[in-house]
Amino acid sequence: MEKFISSQNMENGRSEQPAITEEDFKRQFVEQSVEIEGHKVHFTRVTPFEKRFEEPVIYVGGFSTPATVYRELQYHAQQGREVIFTNPTRGMLGKEASDASFEKLQVAETIQAKANEVAALLKDLDMKRVNVVGHSQGGAVGAAVAALHPDLIDNLILVNPSGMHGEDTALNLMGRTVKGQLRQAGSAVLNADFSETKRKVGVWVNVLKHRKIGEDVAWRFKKEIPGIVETNVLDILEFIKQRQQDKEPKVRTKVSLVTANKDDLFNAKKIDSNLNYTAEPRDEEQREEAFRKYIDMHAMYANKHASHDAPLYEKVGVIEQILNNQ
Repeated sequence: MEKFISSQNMENGRSEQPAITEEDFKRQFVEQSVEIEGHKVHFTRVTPFEKRFEEPVIYVGGFSTPATVYRELQYHAQQGREVIFTNPTRGMLGKEASDASFEKLQVAETIQAKANEVAALLKDLDMKRVNVVGHSQGGAVGAAVAALHPDLIDNLILVNPSGMHGEDTALNLMGRTVKGQLRQAGSAVLNADFSETKRKVGVWVNVLKHRKIGEDVAWRFKKEIPGIVETNVLDILEFIKQRQQDKEPKVRTKVSLVTANKDDLFNAKKIDSNLNYTAEPRDEEQREEAFRKYIDMHAMYANKHASHDAPLYEKVGVIEQILNNQ
């Protein structure tokens, strides 16, 4: 059984990320889109200058994944991995799940639509047995892809995912989301990080210019946030594990969980409690049984900056280290 990785272990051995020139950035980070069944799918492809790994890394963004996730993507490219970043908005319609038991799970239509889009993109790019990293809502989307398309994903890494911390309401999630965004903006100002703040504001201004903002915001609050709350990721992970035990597939998806000890959006302690291995003292055999019901490895990101976005924000190399430990 895989043991826990402490924050100290995750930080030791992490190399410093060298600065990237504007020319290299333009060469490596390319915005692309493909049309699939009349639906345009947007993504960013990050190409390594020297490819060392065959399996690409697919990042699925969340409701408000920070722009600085690009630092993590760049780090993967420096290690020789091809990276695809996608953040489906409304997703796309897809075929019904072939496994009737999946239909019984608590998975919102919005999450399934996003999962359909990610799966369609991977198939269009002829990518199989990939590493999928899902942050926040993207964790629920990645889990749904693994459940519906077991042949596509080799490693599934859930970073501060939604759907694992227990009962919630759309109103409470909205409040926590707004609070987190305000705190992040305030932190940038207090740290005099004006260039970063200006850049983020510029990104959002461009987004607002090119979208029907009223319609988009209404959909996100009426459909997307309730869909996040309605989806039970623990059910999906248990489904994946049970299917692998029952059908003994030739391919197997390994599931890793990364949590931050100060995640105010999806509380890490509540996630631990729902995983049922920290609620009370238990012997090692009981802990392993509870642990294995859902995931294969748990990495805790525990320092004073370990917030919802921290593993993809403050430090780089966390996900790469997990992949190297698989």
